[in-house]
Amino acid sequence: MLTEVTEHDRNKQPYSNIGLIRVTFPDGSHFKGTCSIVGKNDILTATHMVYSPDHGGWASEYSFYFGADYNNQTHQFEDYGFEYTPSKWAVIAWPEQAFADSDNGSMSFTETQYDTALIGVNDAIGDTLGWLGMSPMVMGSGSSGGPLLMDDYVVGVKSTTIAWADIGHVFDDLVVGMNNNDSLLSQINPPAPTYHSRRGDYRLFFTRN
Repeated sequence: MLTEVTEHDRNKQPYSNIGLIRVTFPDGSHFKGTCSIVGKNDILTATHMVYSPDHGGWASEYSFYFGADYNNQTHQFEDYGFEYTPSKWAVIAWPEQAFADSDNGSMSFTETQYDTALIGVNDAIGDTLGWLGMSPMVMGSGSSGGPLLMDDYVVGVKSTTIAWADIGHVFDDLVVGMNNNDSLLSQINPPAPTYHSRRGDYRLFFTRN
């Protein structure tokens, strides 16, 4: 039996570290999913929440709502929680592996193992809300990018209705990405949008004008 998380609990860990992510893609499409805070300025979600080959590629805007109460039946917020929109971000994700075949509407088991993305933002939101740990342990609608928890550690990211992406497969790169994201907190003149490819992974830097 499912029970609703109370407002009191949503303001405490781990629920304050889990939120709704709303993205806009270059063609104007909007999608909602789930994300979790895993560092002082690091947010974990799914690759298909940050990249869509059918909607123009990399997401062009992000909004986050941590500890929110969102009604999937009415598609309305009953409580926005901690609302946050970054002005700068960096993304590390694996679109080549997550969209390896020609069917972009579904994912094979192999593809789901790379359906993980890390978003670095320019504010230390974790200092306010706290964050969840991550572990390299291999491990419905609107839940894409949500965390698979073991105690206070994120060990996976929700990919499809039946599969999770185990962050153990990309754990080392996520840790490197988290360390690199710290530079966003002090950048006065951040770099122009660039893509970096290493062993099939991509890193996107973006600054809102």
